Amino acid sequence: MHQSLLAGLLSHIGMLDTDRKPVARAPTAGGGGQRRRGPSEYAGTRGARFAIFPDSPQARKPPAWVMAAELVETSRLWARTVARIEPEWAEALAGDLVSRSYSEPRWDTRRAAVLATEKVTLYGLPIVAARPVNYGTVDAAAARELFIQHALVDGDWQTHHAFFARNQQAREAAGDLERKARRRGLVAADAAIFDFYDQRIPKTVTSGRHFDASWKKARRAEPGLLDLTPADLTAPAADQIQADDYPASWGEFPLSYEFAPGEPDDGVTMSLPLQALFAEN
Repeated sequence: MHQSLLAGLLSHIGMLDTDRKPVARAPTAGGGGQRRRGPSEYAGTRGARFAIFPDSPQARKPPAWVMAAELVETSRLWARTVARIEPEWAEALAGDLVSRSYSEPRWDTRRAAVLATEKVTLYGLPIVAARPVNYGTVDAAAARELFIQHALVDGDWQTHHAFFARNQQAREAAGDLERKARRRGLVAADAAIFDFYDQRIPKTVTSGRHFDASWKKARRAEPGLLDLTPADLTAPAADQIQADDYPASWGEFPLSYEFAPGEPDDGVTMSLPLQALFAEN
């Protein structure tokens, strides 16, 4: 019944102001005053502020959200014939009267989707303060860009697609080239990797779920469509680097390369067992 009545009283709703607790002063016999708490105040629609009329049962324990059959202004604005409501009721009834805003679009690894925080207001009142929603339904283009950047370029995605694992290995191998040659600029920048995926992934893909459905069909026609090649991963200057100049081992001992000037492990590191240091010649 209250939800039915709320449909005609959407401008008579209020949210309890928990930050502001008015205090009144009651006279005493000695002429002084004794401080006591006044009626709780509500933030109403269109900037109004009101309190529940003292003779209402709801005034004893003010609910978080209320609707009032009437708002009467005397010494202040009073709400009369008050009932407790849930703000979600107003959202469902208000339709196009609500305003929605979205903030903090972010990549969620667990859901493999871009989420944003939705705020829903009715006549200025936040009936939904902060609700996580799928950003792909709000701004598909922006959600797609975030999906490509975080899931495919940054690799922040838990997936079993074979191309994904191959590309991660290929990018790690390309990074080894810079470490061995001690030169920056040999590996393609993240922007180039983004463009690679951007040119091949449909515009409708905004999340891991969308990608899975799209790739299931596309890989049948072209299995290697999303495989990064050495040409995609390296800059032209990399052609001058000869792999034979940077062996993987010295004799039986493996070699590793690191390009981190000033750090202890900068340069070439040879790994050998401790007993090899004391072996007889």
